[in-house]
Amino acid sequence: MISKALRLRKEVTQFIREHPDIREIQIQKVLKPFWDHTNSVSKHCLSITESLPIYWSLNDILDNIKNNKGDFQEITKEIQNAVEGGIRKMDKFTKKMDSNIIYYVAAILNPQVKTSFIQAQISKSDADMIVSDIREYLKKQYPASPTSSSSAERPPDSSPEMWFHNMIEDRDPNWILKWWKANAFNYPLMLKAVQDYLPIPSAEVGVERLFSNARDVLGIRRHCLNSEMFRWLMFLKGQYGKERRDSA
Repeated sequence: MISKALRLRKEVTQFIREHPDIREIQIQKVLKPFWDHTNSVSKHCLSITESLPIYWSLNDILDNIKNNKGDFQEITKEIQNAVEGGIRKMDKFTKKMDSNIIYYVAAILNPQVKTSFIQAQISKSDADMIVSDIREYLKKQYPASPTSSSSAERPPDSSPEMWFHNMIEDRDPNWILKWWKANAFNYPLMLKAVQDYLPIPSAEVGVERLFSNARDVLGIRRHCLNSEMFRWLMFLKGQYGKERRDSA
């Protein structure tokens, strides 16, 4: 019923702007993008390469709600005030992301995007600074090795720097791994970065539940572990925390 009302919201709100159900409809509309992203990350086990687009997408949604823009022009002040808490939480995690270049490095490893997504989402000065930092990071972490036996066979455009200058590929979204497999020889240094970052999941749902002191330790992802295994895992977690505190 709510979904049908959302499709007809323009017609509905013309006649019942003060109806109590309007509030529930708006809340559902605000929460749906977050629900969809949560399900997508949980179901498809997305790579960290998808983290940056998800974060920025949610940030844009929160900004539109706050300022009554786009699809959220009819959101009430009450719901806008409630969203302020979400914006503060989002800012907290965005700052953590900005202090860790790994998210940006992972984002440019997609041959269909490279740096274009970063350049499209933020100001030119900020984008240029981030791309420059990524280049320096890749040069430092994945330097060429002249003494390597395979260096003579390496193609001239194999350096990370050439990765930024070559054309963006236009292929199927599920084609990334196949592309890197086919182009491993052309970008041997960048392939090392791909092997390091693409396997990283965009969310650590299992780890966060497993090493959490909250009541929701045993979830759908961990229901096959027996009680003895959980006991030892929680013991190891406590011991690890103690060692960290002792060494601090």
